[in-house]
Amino acid sequence: MNALHGHGSEASSHTVLLDGRLFVLDPHTPIVVNRRRVSIIGDDAIIIGRIDVKGRGALLSASDVFFLEPGNTQLWRKAAEGGDRISATAAAQVREPLLIPSTGRKEKSATEILMPVISATVGAGVHLNRCTLSSGRDGVYLGMGSHCILNHVRIVNCIRGLYEGVGCRTSMLSACTFQSNRYHMVLLGPNNAERAAQMFGSASSAGNETGREETSYSVVFTSAASAADVLPRGFTSDSASVIQQTKAHVVLQHCPITDVYSNCWCDAAKVELSVEDATAGLSDPLF
Repeated sequence: MNALHGHGSEASSHTVLLDGRLFVLDPHTPIVVNRRRVSIIGDDAIIIGRIDVKGRGALLSASDVFFLEPGNTQLWRKAAEGGDRISATAAAQVREPLLIPSTGRKEKSATEILMPVISATVGAGVHLNRCTLSSGRDGVYLGMGSHCILNHVRIVNCIRGLYEGVGCRTSMLSACTFQSNRYHMVLLGPNNAERAAQMFGSASSAGNETGREETSYSVVFTSAASAADVLPRGFTSDSASVIQQTKAHVVLQHCPITDVYSNCWCDAAKVELSVEDATAGLSDPLF
């Protein structure tokens, strides 16, 4: 994954991940793509770790990848026939079965140690096609004028599936699914109520070609998920999988100081969350 690293250069890099390849990034520190353009062709690859894209002109483009934020969970993968090829920052060789250790930060709660699976800040961009993002604080986090394009993307079991800060923008193309996230989307900034209405209209018109043509969004919200939906293929966990319970489909207001979410919507109807449901208890809800 050396091509992901970069600073001060806008020259394109191209990384090809072969079918079935597993890449384990540093469990403690995100890989940072800084002012660099990176394209990943996954061919059903698995990337375990976090990626931060920073700087105007920086772009991460990925297709056919399962991205997983490991948090403080120990993951096991049985040896595949012929053995798995593994790229890891911490070790060149790992005995089978593959053990992906927890972060070891037991002094913090599981919520506090979670980070975004993929984040884009300071004018950076993220383009995802046929990807899954699982178990992060955010599936995709956008801050400080950043943008993303999602096409056939599934975001599952995150506290916030998509977090779009003020001045950021998301385009969702075909068949994006938000599955068992506490808050599927947090959309901040003006005119987002209209965008939310478009998304609910798109979701309700699934299968209606005319309805899809009238909006640039194609999104499905669902609260149904199992451990098999959350973990990459062939993986198990020693700890019981905790699946997020969905509290709101779209949130339009968020106080980062108290981590309280308001102006919440489910199925095109405004809902009043309880005090407990209106917060996730994040200690660092914004960068």
